[in-house]
Amino acid sequence: VNSMAVHLRNLRALINRAIDDETTGQQNYPFRRYKIRREETKHRDISVESLRKFVQVRTLIQGKGRFIDPLHKTAEIFMLSFYLLGINPVDLSKLKKTDLVNGRIIYRRAKTGKLVSVKVEPEAMEIINRYQGEDLLLNLLENKPTRKAERKTEIHTDFKRNANKNLQKLAKTLEIPEKIVMTSTRYTWATMAAGIGITDSIIDRALGHKSPFKLVPVYTRYEI
Repeated sequence: VNSMAVHLRNLRALINRAIDDETTGQQNYPFRRYKIRREETKHRDISVESLRKFVQVRTLIQGKGRFIDPLHKTAEIFMLSFYLLGINPVDLSKLKKTDLVNGRIIYRRAKTGKLVSVKVEPEAMEIINRYQGEDLLLNLLENKPTRKAERKTEIHTDFKRNANKNLQKLAKTLEIPEKIVMTSTRYTWATMAAGIGITDSIIDRALGHKSPFKLVPVYTRYEI
């Protein structure tokens, strides 16, 4: 329902611009009596207990090799996203070394263009040091095999897809009951922040939203 709503709102904006440009007239406006439906988004946050298992992943899943190493890396990148206030995978994968300034990561969100400044805590810095890139802050997109010319998806989309597959394996191996994807860090951070009394305005700014307050309820599950 919400995916359809996104496309319909884009279509509505296009028609409104066409009317403003006098390409068409008000008589052709199809949304006068049609209300675009949306439904509440299912929350994707995880519990503190599940989050602790990601922190302890190297103890809970010991060993190394083709199967174990990617699971460790995915768990730690997941935690890094959480430590950086639920940064989106696309923004995380594109961070440059120059974005780390005086103990803070300063970047502009790809989705909204909003400038975000996040303090890098020691737990986050430990992960950054472990996966340092040459030009990028992290080596998530570096040293990847050459892609076929006909591939149309962005390379960071492949990173997100592979990470989500590994998160499913981690959830099964660590006996985590929730369904986990990379964007679960945003929901988890927002919900935990609200749980300790952080205001909606600060949560909204931390998540890098353009419009204050409007999207906070989407990411936050309030316990009543």
